Amino acid sequence: MVTTLGVLEFDGTTNRMHLSTYYENVSVEEIARNTGFKLDVTRAKQEPSPTPEEVDVLRTDVDRCPKLIQSWTSISLTDVRFLIH
Repeated sequence: MVTTLGVLEFDGTTNRMHLSTYYENVSVEEIARNTGFKLDVTRAKQEPSPTPEEVDVLRTDVDRCPKLIQSWTSISLTDVRFLIH
């Protein structure tokens, strides 16, 4: 799940969400405070914030509805960057 703070993924073994990546303008602690459940942050890696072009792709091509597309399990900024370039 791509959010404005980072990317969360499901762990297939534990069936729990974990923070996969977070953006350079936010701390792991801030993300944990803004999540309504206990979030595993031990595997989180920092990456650059999305560019305006990447945000546009996410809003117009990936999620055209104001909700998560149910048929997609996850998409990363790496996937978005691949689609753009």
